[in-house]
Amino acid sequence: MVTTRVIVNDLKLNMKIGDVEYPGDARKATFYYTADDRVDFRELIRLFAREFKVRIEMRQMGSTRSPTHWRHWHSADANCALVVANRF
Repeated sequence: MVTTRVIVNDLKLNMKIGDVEYPGDARKATFYYTADDRVDFRELIRLFAREFKVRIEMRQMGSTRSPTHWRHWHSADANCALVVANRF
């Protein structure tokens, strides 16, 4: 996460990386972010792909002015973890 935030800051992009998801096969990484306006990802995706050596997918999770969106995301994630934990 630290590396992704450093790259975003170096490119001076107006966005925040909130979460990263790597599926089991480790061939792709999904980056969840917030941004108030449109963001040009072309250079960012090239740098992420070079750094992490995986296919990159970007998913917007609301704007940086909407903290409730992140609370909902993390709440849903926590509930999912509880369901998985209770199955075992």
